[in-house]
Parts: sequence; C-alpha cells; structure tokens
Amino acid sequence: MQGLQEIQKPEALAKAKVPKFLADLMRLLDMPPVPVIFIREVTVIEHLDVPQAGTAPRAPISPFYRYYLDRYQESLADKVAVHIARAPERIYCGRSHLLRKGGILGCSYFEARMKEAGVYCSTPEEMSLGQQLGHLMGAKTLVFDEGSSAHPTQVLSQVDTEFLMLPRRAKNNIYGMAISQRAPFQLLCKGENVETLPDRYGGTTSPGGMGVYRVPQMVYNKLRRRGLVTEPLDMEAYRAAEEADLVTSQSNTEEVHAKRLALLRDIRG
Repeated sequence: MQGLQEIQKPEALAKAKVPKFLADLMRLLDMPPVPVIFIREVTVIEHLDVPQAGTAPRAPISPFYRYYLDRYQESLADKVAVHIARAPERIYCGRSHLLRKGGILGCSYFEARMKEAGVYCSTPEEMSLGQQLGHLMGAKTLVFDEGSSAHPTQVLSQVDTEFLMLPRRAKNNIYGMAISQRAPFQLLCKGENVETLPDRYGGTTSPGGMGVYRVPQMVYNKLRRRGLVTEPLDMEAYRAAEEADLVTSQSNTEEVHAKRLALLRDIRG
C-alpha cells in the first residue's frame, strides 16, 4: 500500500487515507464484511498469515485461483452490467494527460488519428472503477498505452475483449503474461522498435521514461489494417507531436529537456 500511495516517510503514512478504489473494489467483488485494518503508523505484528498468491503480473494464474476469478467476474458482470452494455465497441486508453509520469512520445498523434476514425478515447482516471471495468469487459477492441489502464484486468477471469498494447518500454512481457491469460492480447510494437528516453528528472531506471518508436510506420500500419486509423501517417506531423509531447511531459530542468530533445532528434536523424 505504501508504494501505491507513494508514501515514503512515517509522517506521510500518518496522514494517509483509505484509497477509494479499495473500498469500491471490495464492494464490486462482494467481499465478505470482515474488519479491514488500515495501518497509519510503524507497526510490529506478532503473527501474520499470508495466503498463497493466486495470480501476479509475472506469473501464471494458479489452477485453484481460476475458480475465484470466475466468481469475481460473475459479481462484476452483474454490478457493472449497465457499463458493459454501454461500452463503446472500440476504445483507446492513452496517456497524453499523464506524460509527466511516463508515456510514449507521439501518443497525441495516435490519439488524434484514432479519434478521427471513430475510436472512443477514454481517460480512465476520470471514470469510476465500475465504468473502467465495464469498458474492459464490454469493448470489442481496446487499445492502450502500456500503463495502469489495464491493471483492473487482474480481477477478471476470461473476457472476449481484444487488448492491443502500445508499449513504452522494450521489456514489457509483464503485460502480455498478465492479460493473455484472460483475453486475446497483442503487442503493436516489438521491443527492438522501442527506445526509452530518460524520465523528466533525467533518470533512466524509473517507470517514468518516455518511449520512442524508431520506425513509427510499423506501429501505425497495424492500427490502419484494423481500421483504427484511416489516414496515412504524416511523418512531419508525427515528429511535431513527439516534440510537443516532450514539452507536455515537463522536464524538471532546461538541461534535462535539452538532453531528451537531443536524444529524440538523434533517433529521428
């Protein structure tokens, strides 16, 4: 929980509140009304039972746990039925509004072209958890930038929605492992076509790096073959969108911005 809330110091923990999504998720999954203890101070626990993990992003779903995922999904399907029924057929979950935390340079171009082709462009952070799950379960095709918009799939067992991921890191098998056990899944770009620029602070190890596609035409062709975009790729406009997205990502200093811009232009030649 500390990592999820970016809590690093005891005084920050003391001020923490129960995340809204946690209460919403427990309600949607019909969790039993047992006491939930939210710890706000450094605590020594005398005896703690940690049950076997049924699933994890980098691991297969344990056979025993599939039963529980089936029950969870039944509960979800009932509670978010209206959102499933209203889900757009084709959805794009981008990160153009979250570039400070990492993303893909050029994502604003993809978003604009998909919107022109009639794809519904979603902002999960502005939706309830029930709406997000309804979209994940009800759409025919869901395109998403590698990131948290696909995390709620962890409580699903099996859905027909096809998930197409625009990766922002070369090593991204974590998502394929997590989603392909639950739904049709495809990467829209191979790892060797992804270069990652430093994050807004100049760091190279955080998840906040900026992905760059060495050959964006290869990615765009896959979208076009599926009818998710209709117009040919305008490389000049794409390059302009990349540089605009870099500005939107808000480098912490002018020096970091200059370094990242130089790296981007070096990739483009």
